Amino acid sequence: MDTPTASPRRRLPAALGIAAAVLLAASMALPYWRARLFAPQYRDGLGVLMYAWRVTGAAEYDLGQIDLLNHYIGMASLGELAVWERRLAIPGILFLFACLVAVVRSRSLLPRLAAASPLVAFPAIFVADLAFWLKHASTHLESTAPLKLPPFAIPVWGTCTIAQFRSEMGPTWGFYVVLAVAALAVASAAWPRASVAPPPAAKPSGPGVAALGLLLVWLLPPAARADSGLVALLAAAPPGAVIEAPDGVADGPLVVDRPVTLRGHGRAVVDGHGQGTVIRVTAPGVTLDGLVIRGSGESLLTEDAGVRVEAPGTLIQSCRFEDVLFGAFLSDAPGVRVEDCRFRGKPLDSGMRGDLIRIWKCDQAIVRGNTLDGGRDAVMWFSAGCLVEGNAMRNGRYGLHFMYTNDTIVRRNVFEDNSVGFYIMYSSRVTVADNRFTGQRGPSGAGL
Repeated sequence: MDTPTASPRRRLPAALGIAAAVLLAASMALPYWRARLFAPQYRDGLGVLMYAWRVTGAAEYDLGQIDLLNHYIGMASLGELAVWERRLAIPGILFLFACLVAVVRSRSLLPRLAAASPLVAFPAIFVADLAFWLKHASTHLESTAPLKLPPFAIPVWGTCTIAQFRSEMGPTWGFYVVLAVAALAVASAAWPRASVAPPPAAKPSGPGVAALGLLLVWLLPPAARADSGLVALLAAAPPGAVIEAPDGVADGPLVVDRPVTLRGHGRAVVDGHGQGTVIRVTAPGVTLDGLVIRGSGESLLTEDAGVRVEAPGTLIQSCRFEDVLFGAFLSDAPGVRVEDCRFRGKPLDSGMRGDLIRIWKCDQAIVRGNTLDGGRDAVMWFSAGCLVEGNAMRNGRYGLHFMYTNDTIVRRNVFEDNSVGFYIMYSSRVTVADNRFTGQRGPSGAGL
């Protein structure tokens, strides 16, 4: 028969493992690391919080402002760094939960210590990976950046000064929590096991299992929605087909991977339900005509958009974009045309909005007859030989923003109630004619 003190001794390793599991689940809601950036124009600082699985701004506009500053020195946006690490973070946490189960259930010392080793290594791996990406970001700068800086290094922990900017980096609560998880895992593994009976933690119950269950529920994707028929029509269409989209609402995301014409006549809606990008075009020569495109996600990190085009010769015409972060995001798509469309952004603070039209490396692009309202900018960067004609750009930050965009004509547009009407940088042979600038409300009051 067990002595009165034997049962608590057997239960202690399980209790330590359960406490570690609860803390590990809690760490997913906490930032592990924090970065702050100070400058004369940002005296209160801009902040970035780094979680195991995402990066956010400390305030609602901070992330966008830091990415904009990084752009001017040629540094990659934060969303382009450690992409695979963020994707693997959740499976990695689930693996650590499995290691905790092995720590609690194993009867031999060496297997318990082996199972605890990934939990001990996890904080060190996080710091080492962060240090790698900080070095990569500061040593792989775009050669075409507007501002040229000498080589510099960003410490993973501490402060540094770059030109007029001072940065501070260091751990925060989530990192200390995972250190506690590692300590509890080692204590549970090292605690001697009684030989009388297996520990109660072997039972599939308790707070640790409950925490794991909650994490799994949180990770589950939304239930699959019924196929509206539009996906099936696209899958069956041969190249060059004209598809009449059914009236009503089709659920996004939708991928157009063959050269077809998709017509909606203003009655067909593709709704992203607030998740990700609504329509992605990956084939050349696609036409989107008369669709209502609404409900993109709100992540600047993943650049959620109404339509994202990654192929040349695409035509987007007579479409209505509603409640979108980025509207039409056009990348490496020469010859793209956006005509007679209506764009309405999400009701967010201006720093958290996306660009209602973003054109990136798209020579010979045509943007004509569109109305943009409530976005951040209309952007045209690293493109040449383009035409921007007859558009109305209202209630944004920069109505139109050029960077390295040469031999382009901008005429008969209306820029109304933006912070700045038209901002031209590092661009040559730009013709600006017959445009109207009214009500620009930024500190400079600049129309052009």
